[in-house]
Amino acid sequence: MIYVYLHPINLNTRMKLFVFLCILLLSQSCSNGKDNKLIAKNLTIYFDQKEEVDKANLLGKFWQTKGLVGQRPQSLKLTRSEGTFYIHLIISEEFKGSELVFDEKKLLLDLQRELDTTIFKGEKGCQILICDADFKPIVNINK
Repeated sequence: MIYVYLHPINLNTRMKLFVFLCILLLSQSCSNGKDNKLIAKNLTIYFDQKEEVDKANLLGKFWQTKGLVGQRPQSLKLTRSEGTFYIHLIISEEFKGSELVFDEKKLLLDLQRELDTTIFKGEKGCQILICDADFKPIVNINK
């Protein structure tokens, strides 16, 4: 039998090691989700799961080919819950939830239907959510 003698680690070294591991774990947990984004010209698409990168890429191409990317930077977020995809659109700061008029709602529903038949076909579909700057939903156009 071979015995290996490990020199005991002094308290100062243990404390440094503990702090290093805590920082490492904290930075890893804080970075989750922040790297999940695609950037093209004035469009940034965030997504929760790495498996959704293909759908996010298709959404970005769709957004650009339909001329939906404007002069100002725009952010979308793609999430998935119980098989349904949600497209979070950040609306201008001046928007109030009650300001969504019939014509705008119809255009968004038409856009949603087109997304359902192109990008999200074979899935449970998608829903467009009007959100604030933190991607918190203000209006679900389907309700």
